[in-house]
Amino acid sequence: MPGTLQPAESLEGLTQQLAAEPDPRRRRQILRANQAWWEPGTVSRLYDDVVKLVRIDLTRAERLARSALWLSEQLNDPGAHAVGLRAVGHVFFLEGKQEPAWEHYSAALQIYEHLGLEIEVGRTLSGSLQTLIYLGRYDEAFTFAKRAQDIFARYGDHLRLARLDTNMGNILYRQDRFVEALELYRRSYDQFLTIGEPLDVAAALKNMATCQISLNQFRQSLETYHAARAWCESHNMPLLVAETDYNIAYLYYLRGEYTRAIELYRAAREHCEALGDRYHQALCDLDQSEMYLELNLNEEGAHLARPRARCLPPASHGLRSCQGAH
Repeated sequence: MPGTLQPAESLEGLTQQLAAEPDPRRRRQILRANQAWWEPGTVSRLYDDVVKLVRIDLTRAERLARSALWLSEQLNDPGAHAVGLRAVGHVFFLEGKQEPAWEHYSAALQIYEHLGLEIEVGRTLSGSLQTLIYLGRYDEAFTFAKRAQDIFARYGDHLRLARLDTNMGNILYRQDRFVEALELYRRSYDQFLTIGEPLDVAAALKNMATCQISLNQFRQSLETYHAARAWCESHNMPLLVAETDYNIAYLYYLRGEYTRAIELYRAAREHCEALGDRYHQALCDLDQSEMYLELNLNEEGAHLARPRARCLPPASHGLRSCQGAH
């Protein structure tokens, strides 16, 4: 039997304990042993750590998001509960679970609207755009984007306007409006270099490269992907490194360099498996299965395709993933 839990000496110590604990019941015990930290600010701190971790270690990010939501449910504070809901929404989105992601975003949005917290309304509108895109709800996505744009402009929030450019570019990309999307990605990238965070720059670079593929600008795309990979590696974002490796493999596949593509898919798949990124692991398998079918290696293709298809949201195969910003 584990010994009696001792209260954490600091909020950072508490978040580290929660991120390291795989058992949900044990995490709740940790929180009960630290009731001195039961306040809305702790939920906000957990949320901030989730946003930082989701592209580094999704498993640890999920533990913190679940902890934030559970703690928010113990507090008589609707704003804190909205923060917890949005944290879990982000994790569901990155796990490819778009329906539950939308449910959590929608619940958070209703709370913020009721409280009249406009900036938080705008953040939630902007953060939920990618989920609406994956669900094919483009009209709603444009409506949400316009509402968020009005809010951020009214408050002079240039960073969130730049992030909104990224998310609006993703809507245009999914509608095959690649030139317009690339213009927004480049505009947001220029802003992020001066006012953004490392994840913002990484997302803009990756989105630019993805769009360049769709415009048949393969040389420029490969250069941009390599720049994105170097940036992510230097800023400790292993999930984005693995995702970029997957996209580079796909680029070689498009160019007909099958031997090199197979090598890169194998390496990307192993990297994704080690990081727990089942979504991009599934995309590696499906892309490689399609390649085998083109090479008349039908048995090998079928073997790769079957186990992973259930990990993908509808209509995801054949579309490179553009990265949203929260």
